[in-house]
Amino acid sequence: MLKKILICLAAIVVLGSLAIVILRQMHVADNFFGKLDVPLLGIEPSDTVAPHLSVLPMEIFLGEHPDYMKDVEVSDDSGHYQLDIDSSQVDLQRAGDYPVVYTATDSLGNQTRREVTLRVANRNSRVIYLTFDDGPSNNTGEVLRILREEGVRGTFFITAQMPGCFHYIAQAHQEGHAIAAHSYSHKFSIYRSFQTYFDDLDRIEQVIEKYTGSRSPIIRFPGGSSNMAYSHYSDINFMDSLCREVQYRGYQYVDWNLDSRDASGNNVPVQRLVSSACRDMGGEICLLMHDTDAKRSTVTALPTIIRFFKERGYEFGTLTSTGYICHHNTAGIRRLILKKRADKAEKAAKTAKTKAQAAHPGDSLKPSI
Repeated sequence: MLKKILICLAAIVVLGSLAIVILRQMHVADNFFGKLDVPLLGIEPSDTVAPHLSVLPMEIFLGEHPDYMKDVEVSDDSGHYQLDIDSSQVDLQRAGDYPVVYTATDSLGNQTRREVTLRVANRNSRVIYLTFDDGPSNNTGEVLRILREEGVRGTFFITAQMPGCFHYIAQAHQEGHAIAAHSYSHKFSIYRSFQTYFDDLDRIEQVIEKYTGSRSPIIRFPGGSSNMAYSHYSDINFMDSLCREVQYRGYQYVDWNLDSRDASGNNVPVQRLVSSACRDMGGEICLLMHDTDAKRSTVTALPTIIRFFKERGYEFGTLTSTGYICHHNTAGIRRLILKKRADKAEKAAKTAKTKAQAAHPGDSLKPSI
């Protein structure tokens, strides 16, 4: 009799354990029994893969309400998951950067966690970000002197084109300027694939870490996100995909909304640079300039540019927040690239037709059938 009772109890335990496993798959067991972190009677969960979760940083203005599900991608092999969003630290009535934590949990308790920045901006702010691409160079020391004398700070998007000037990276960092990633090689061939791009980015991040003590989450693509050069190395949608991928990996790419035009040539006349850069646009201005040996006139124009914005009440900021969004219209660039390709193909077809007619002039006189 006792043996039969023990057998029945054992059967009940086994059946109960199996029921819990099944219920857990159906999102019921967690509600009744809590999270089960240990195997039941040696039965191991078959799913050990955490859900896929991708989230992009956000930016809103004071008085607006964020759409926390915008640009969120979540999925799981099982098809069953729960997404929790913790925005408890966000103050929508105060400008600033706030963390928002996303946690995706599947039916077996596998979790993926992502933290992104929500930036609450003041629409009435007047801030200018002075940005310098392609350095450090032999001009960097002079740029730093001007910034120091004017009492303002800037952001340097660096490359590794002049290793002999790397000591300026440490100096700029020590003087309170932001050091951000541009490219190690500054070759457009880095756009061949994600692998080639991120290999190059990792190399320049290593340089930044060596001279500042940490890597930078702020990057600027060579040529900006609106560059057309990438289309020579990859497909038409590559840049759009890359823009999202860098953000999924915790970076923020920053373009510009005001161009000094110093990239239009070497040592562009100072007055032309001043005319291009000195525009009272209001809001947050991200001004593009360059820091290379060939941009001596940029150094000369810099004090005038700084004083222009000082006189109009602008604050001078540095780019450190992944929540600050200054992105170009990559869709417009795609359309332009496609149009150029179509125009080129049409021109080539006309040229081929002209050559064929020249090679066989009599054919054009034959009546068509």
